[in-house]
Amino acid sequence: MWPKDDETLRKLSIQKVTLSVQIIEEPDSVKDSQRFIAKTEDGHLIQINTKYFTPLKYGDNLKVEGKLQKITDSYGDYMRVRKIFYQMKNPKIEFISNAIPSQFKLTLINIKNLCIQKINSLLPQPQSFLGAGLILTGKGSLDADLQNEFKRVGLIHIVVLSGFNVSIVAVVVMALLGFLPPIVRFVIGMFFMTCFCLMVGGGASVMRSLFMNAIAIYGKTMQFKYDPLKGLFIAGLIMMVFNPMLLFFDPSFQMSFMATLGLIVLSEKISKRLSFLPEKFGIKETISATLGTQIAVTPLIMHFSGIVSLISLFTNIVVLPFIPFTMFFVVVAMLISFVSSSIAQVFSFISYVLLTYELWIVHVSASLPFAAIEFLTWSWKQTLICYFIMAIVYFCVTQTKTSLEKKDVSAVKPIF
Repeated sequence: MWPKDDETLRKLSIQKVTLSVQIIEEPDSVKDSQRFIAKTEDGHLIQINTKYFTPLKYGDNLKVEGKLQKITDSYGDYMRVRKIFYQMKNPKIEFISNAIPSQFKLTLINIKNLCIQKINSLLPQPQSFLGAGLILTGKGSLDADLQNEFKRVGLIHIVVLSGFNVSIVAVVVMALLGFLPPIVRFVIGMFFMTCFCLMVGGGASVMRSLFMNAIAIYGKTMQFKYDPLKGLFIAGLIMMVFNPMLLFFDPSFQMSFMATLGLIVLSEKISKRLSFLPEKFGIKETISATLGTQIAVTPLIMHFSGIVSLISLFTNIVVLPFIPFTMFFVVVAMLISFVSSSIAQVFSFISYVLLTYELWIVHVSASLPFAAIEFLTWSWKQTLICYFIMAIVYFCVTQTKTSLEKKDVSAVKPIF
C-alpha cells in the first residue's frame, strides 16, 4: 500500500509542540550529534536529530519540545518506507525514565556495543572505525570525508553491511554445526544468522542476503538444486510482500538487488571473455565480479550519489582480496580479547597492517583528480532509460551468441 502522509503529525507541524516519546532503536551517534527513531504515545513515529550533549539509550522515555518538520531531502524517501515522515531538529529534551520494549533486542544491542568497544580498544582510529564498519556498523562508523573517499574510489560497498557479511556468518555457523542432523543445523543456523542481521540493523541488503542464504541452505539440507537467480527473485518477492515500498523508496534494497543480479548474470559471462587473465590470487574472479556488479549498479549510483568512480576496477583488484583476511583477523582479535588481551594484540597488529594498507589505497586513490566523475542531476527517467538500453543490449548479445552456437552445432557433420 502506498505510504500516505501522517495526518496527525502534519497538523501538529504548524507550531512548536511537546511530545512524550520512547526511543525504539539504538541511537545513531556521529561526531557531536545523534539521530534516533522515537514512537509517540499514540503510536506515531518520528525521527529526532540532536546535539550529542547526553547519552541516550534504547528504551528511554523522553519529553521533547520542538517543531515538527517534514523530511523533504533524499533521505526522506528511505524514511517513507518505514512510514516516518516528520522529524525534530535539536529539540529540548527531558529524560523521564527507561523501559525496555524488548529484552531480546537490548541483548543484541549490548553484544554489538561490547564488540565495538573491544575493537576500539585494540585498534587506533581510523583503523578501528573501518574494522568495526567491515563487520558490525557499516559505513556509519566512518566520517563524511572518509565515506566520500570510499565513494570516489568505488569501494563504499565494502563498508555497507550486505550479503557478504551474512554469507560469511552463514558459512562459519553451518561449519561449526556440521556435527548436527541437517534439519537441526538449518534451524539453529538460521537463528544465529537472523540474530546477526537484527544486531547490525536489519537493513534491506542484509535481509535480502538472509533470505537468499536461507533458501540456499534449506535447498542443500533437503538436497534440492539451488539456482542463485531464482533465489534472488524469491528473496526480493518475499521482502516486497512484507513491504512493497522497498522497490520504490529503499536505495539499499535497489542497490543490493541490482549488484547481486549483476554478479549472477554478468560476472560469469565476463569471466569467459577474460580467459587471458590469470586466475592466481583471484585476479580474474575479482575483475569479473567487479565489472559485473559495477555495470549493474552504475545507473543507480549516478542517481543516488552523482559520483561514478573511474578507478574502481583498480582499487577493487588491489583491495578486495585482502578484505576477507582483514575481517577474519579483526573478528579473531576481538574474540580472543575477551580471554587474553596480550594474545589478542598479535592478531590486532595483523589487522592494523591490513586496515592501514586499505585506508592508504583509498586515500591516495581518492586524491587523484581523475578518480571520479560527478553528476549534478540524474533523474529516475534517465536511470530507467539506462537499464532499458542495457537490457536490450544484453538480450541481443545473448541471442546472437545462442544463434552462433546453434549454427556451429548444425555445421558439424555426423560421422555415421
